[in-house]
Amino acid sequence: MSIGIDLGLLSRVTGAPTWDIPTIEVGFNAPMTLWRLVYDRLSDAMKRERLITAHRGITVTGIQVSPDGRASVHTDADEWTADLVLGADGHRSTVRGHIEPRRPHAEYSGYILWRGLIEESTLRIPLSARAARVGWHQHGKQLLVTFAIPGSDADIRPGHRLGSFTWFDARHNAYLRMNGILQGRTVVHSLYGPDLDDRVLHTLLDATIRWPNPWRSAIRDRLASRQFVGTPVAEYLPTRLSRGPVAMIGDAAHAVSPVTGAGFHNALLDIDALVRALVDIPDDIPRALAQYERSRLQLAQRLVRQSREVGRPHATHD
Repeated sequence: MSIGIDLGLLSRVTGAPTWDIPTIEVGFNAPMTLWRLVYDRLSDAMKRERLITAHRGITVTGIQVSPDGRASVHTDADEWTADLVLGADGHRSTVRGHIEPRRPHAEYSGYILWRGLIEESTLRIPLSARAARVGWHQHGKQLLVTFAIPGSDADIRPGHRLGSFTWFDARHNAYLRMNGILQGRTVVHSLYGPDLDDRVLHTLLDATIRWPNPWRSAIRDRLASRQFVGTPVAEYLPTRLSRGPVAMIGDAAHAVSPVTGAGFHNALLDIDALVRALVDIPDDIPRALAQYERSRLQLAQRLVRQSREVGRPHATHD
């Protein structure tokens, strides 16, 4: 999907050159790009780093800290012991359950985001310069956010880009619960186009009449071909970011709506603050993590509150 990005901050935090990741200025918080282009660049950089070992396809099941302050990470494949464990494991974080055991779950915000990408070359009406910039299309509680991002081959020329749409929809809470996507206020998983009930799909198709072209016809095409994803938005307001030798960053620490355009940016700020704390206090990891928490907690809380403000007019709780 699309992502807002500060290339200078990304390069400073990761040490990876990012100057050739293409972006498009759309009039939002940050230039926009395609997440896969960022992911591929960071994956390539990681493979070249001798000090990093990636273990893929495993599930973390729990964290324990011994009396001597060492942390053990339990997985479905093995167990690792470390001086520091950093949870960057998303809105359904397992690490969060160790740091905040009484509040381990992000909470459903009352709406789902229907999201998809459209090849500009397939549009019946090409994107004008205005349509390529961020558009906010309101209808009652529903909101459609649209803009252009680089194409999958990194091309930013008109006609070669991707159109990105994000549709706020609060009409399907009962359906989400009935199908196990929501359990109470906890989001269990996203909803993919091929799995969507035909009745809900037809409701969405009928509702596209309210959106302007060229987005209307493009979204209808994505819906009809089931090439989209439904993301029930979960938010998490932290009261702490660390516990002993364990800390969390990104969505694990402060899950927000993607439409803030600030989730990834704040994850990078988390890392930046964490590194500075570890440099300042290299011989006492719990103290360093406590410093990291002090530097980031209020800012993380402010971000989540802003996310709630963005979503509140479009949400329904029942």
